[in-house]
Amino acid sequence: MKVYFDSSVLVAGIADWHPNHMRALPWFERVVRRKIRGATALHGLAETWSTLTGVPLRPPMATAEVRRLIREGILARLEMAEGTRRDYESVLGSAQELDIRGGSVDDALHAAMARKCGADVLLTFDTRDFLRVAPDLARRIREP
Repeated sequence: MKVYFDSSVLVAGIADWHPNHMRALPWFERVVRRKIRGATALHGLAETWSTLTGVPLRPPMATAEVRRLIREGILARLEMAEGTRRDYESVLGSAQELDIRGGSVDDALHAAMARKCGADVLLTFDTRDFLRVAPDLARRIREP
């Protein structure tokens, strides 16, 4: 089974202080034990960086630590779905048709990459947002 991780699950899975860490962690462990194949999109790495470096922690997370977490927690474990120019143009066209605004376009991009890589499950803590931007994936969208 191939499981696609959106950035909400990526952040929770690699940040042990995150309130959803214990819900996301078992999915990462399944990838490590080769019970499932894990995937995410390249743009999810940037979203994860943005979230972890922008969260108002005292002291803030060091960028070197964020890079290490992404490298060891995500890049070493998950396949990367890569979008083409055509993929992005298609997502933007769908965003226009569905009147998707703001950051929801990131969810639409994740949904497109989940489709592209053939994911059986799209894991997210934002199920309602994904159901809006990708109603065709309703049976595959799941919370950890």
